[in-house]
Amino acid sequence: MPAIPNQFAGIATAPCVILSGAGTTIVLQEPTTQQAVAAALQPILNAEAAAAAAQASQAANAASLQGKAQAALAANSTFQAIASPTNAQVLAQVQLLTKECNALIRLALNLLDTTSDT
Repeated sequence: MPAIPNQFAGIATAPCVILSGAGTTIVLQEPTTQQAVAAALQPILNAEAAAAAAQASQAANAASLQGKAQAALAANSTFQAIASPTNAQVLAQVQLLTKECNALIRLALNLLDTTSDT
């Protein structure tokens, strides 16, 4: 009979099926069925899929923020070229700078769940 791997020795005894992933470990004692294994595995698969989707969303948001940062350089240069900006132009620039700062803060802190305030 195969031995239980050391990391599972405290939670399982042989013979058993050990399912591990997404920070979760599930032990099914033998005898078990293929249906029982599939049912026990589903929460792990769901958690792994959700984590992968969140990671893809964060990568897309990071790319979006980096694109906005590139555009911000051009917009800031345009504003700096105005010799005597009007009050409306200054107000618009302050609002733009606030969004740009939010984008930089999100990138610096790796808070990439949204870009709605950038």
